[in-house]
Amino acid sequence: MTSEKIPECPKCGSELVKRNGKYGEFWGCSNYPECKYTKKIYKDMGYGKCPVCDSPLRLIEGDNSEFLGCTDYPNCTYTKNIINEDDYEYGECPICGSPLRLIESTNGNFLGCTDYPDCTYTKNWNFEYGECPKCGSPLRKIETEIGTFLGCTEYPNCEYKKWIEFEHGECPSCGSALRLIEGQYSLFLGCSNYPNCRFTENIGGWVPKKDYGNCPLCGHPLVKKEGVRMIFCSKAGCRYIRLW
Repeated sequence: MTSEKIPECPKCGSELVKRNGKYGEFWGCSNYPECKYTKKIYKDMGYGKCPVCDSPLRLIEGDNSEFLGCTDYPNCTYTKNIINEDDYEYGECPICGSPLRLIESTNGNFLGCTDYPDCTYTKNWNFEYGECPKCGSPLRKIETEIGTFLGCTEYPNCEYKKWIEFEHGECPSCGSALRLIEGQYSLFLGCSNYPNCRFTENIGGWVPKKDYGNCPLCGHPLVKKEGVRMIFCSKAGCRYIRLW
């Protein structure tokens, strides 16, 4: 029969001895009274052993949840969250699988992993600009030189985008913002959703590199491309062409 291993005092290195006190058994330093270290002896409470120091674990009720803690605290600070199905109200952490929890801050709400600080995953949860219709995540406002749009906070995993303000107008084909493009012969408006949308529209006020006259069909300026002996109409959708 193997004898029980006698632990050492973490303060002075002497052997600990079992003693009986008012509140039950405890370990006391054999070097007492020079060393007054004591440690309460906890019986197995059915929550298993601490993986760090092998002491029994006990149930602790915190402000927001219940968790398991080592009975040798503060010498051992090991804790373990107790996970129930109700804890997954905000989903599962994609990094470690622990439940996510809602955290309110002065800069906006966000979801954080319950295994923090071991896992530092966070996710924006501020619905000031609405909910993404594709994945349900919050939308955020993004300002660019061609306009302002609402984009999903889960980008690039979700590429949802909705334009709300336009610097150069709205594309009549798909609703995206138009952008100003300087071509070889003119300025024109092109869809920012290119190549998914190929809408273009020439705008007035531009000056071609050389005056080739105006289109007899629509009145827009004519242009000529290098290496091609033809003159084309600069207006998108006009098919006027003549030899040069």
